[in-house]
Amino acid sequence: MPEWLDVRPDEVRPVTLSFLGAFLVIAFMVLGRALRDAVYITVFPVESLPYVIAAVALASVPTVGIFARQLARHEPRRVLRRTVVIMAAGLALLWPFATSHPAAVVAFYLWTELGTLLLTSGFWIVTAEHFPVRGAKRLYGLIGAGGTAGAMIMGNSISWLLGHLAIGSLVPVLIGLLVAFLVIQSVLPGVAGAISLVLALYAFQILPVNYAGLALLALGIMFMLAEVFVPSFGALGFGGVIAFVIGSIILFDKEGTGYAVSLPLILSLSVISAGFFLFIVGAAVKARQRPVVSGQEELLHSTGEVIDGFAGRGRIRVHGEIWRAESAVPLQRGDRVRVVGVDGLVLKVRPETEES
Repeated sequence: MPEWLDVRPDEVRPVTLSFLGAFLVIAFMVLGRALRDAVYITVFPVESLPYVIAAVALASVPTVGIFARQLARHEPRRVLRRTVVIMAAGLALLWPFATSHPAAVVAFYLWTELGTLLLTSGFWIVTAEHFPVRGAKRLYGLIGAGGTAGAMIMGNSISWLLGHLAIGSLVPVLIGLLVAFLVIQSVLPGVAGAISLVLALYAFQILPVNYAGLALLALGIMFMLAEVFVPSFGALGFGGVIAFVIGSIILFDKEGTGYAVSLPLILSLSVISAGFFLFIVGAAVKARQRPVVSGQEELLHSTGEVIDGFAGRGRIRVHGEIWRAESAVPLQRGDRVRVVGVDGLVLKVRPETEES
């Protein structure tokens, strides 16, 4: 698949994350614009819509200026993460009043539109840092396809969402898209945020019990599968186990239906999954602590034997291989030497007795 898409092995992970990021950014834009317009015309006459659009245009000038200065002073990825957190916090604060209070409706419109502008531009700025100019020309079409997929899927899902949720209840979906974007930007806060969001929707009775349980089960499975491909040192794996356990417990309303998932079964699967990820994380940590066994770093400080006596440059045997070597002092056949540097295919050596 990577060869068919003309993606090099070292580009698979950043391209995949960028594809998902484009999907979430455009999905947020499509849902945000549909939701802000729907909320606005339920409170204000449609004839007043040009005025709020003009207000967005005026507010975008200083907003973009401040955003550009932050990008120039700080790392773009960090600025983008902070922007996403601020956007999600603002939406959470406006959520209770976004469909009723006129001032909150206008604020929600401005906040959503300006946030979309910053999120979109910030995403492409951060993406551009990952790929050189030649790589960008080759890969941006593939990354942009993620945005196209996000627009198509969210555009076709809006009617279904409106059929199952009230307009005000779609605000948490916007927040959920931002949380999902944080997952691919920073793993641990994103995992915690995604689980907390579903639990908040369940606590506020926006999601029924079975929907919340299914959502947590799906999150748990996705996180555990993602642990295989994303080096998160257990954050995704253990987060997936936690989401899976909570989702299994609240999957059925026991008081209403009388059905529930067996608790011993939940605990057994959870212990097995946690043990598996604990083993994987432990193996990864041990692998990182092992000394380098290949490449230039492994050659440094290795010992070898002089094949033929030489003064200046000659041949030595290191790890069963014959290398050209350079020494500042004359060496005799059979002398033991230690590698102190590497210059291309020539090893810089010193007599082991002198080194000791």
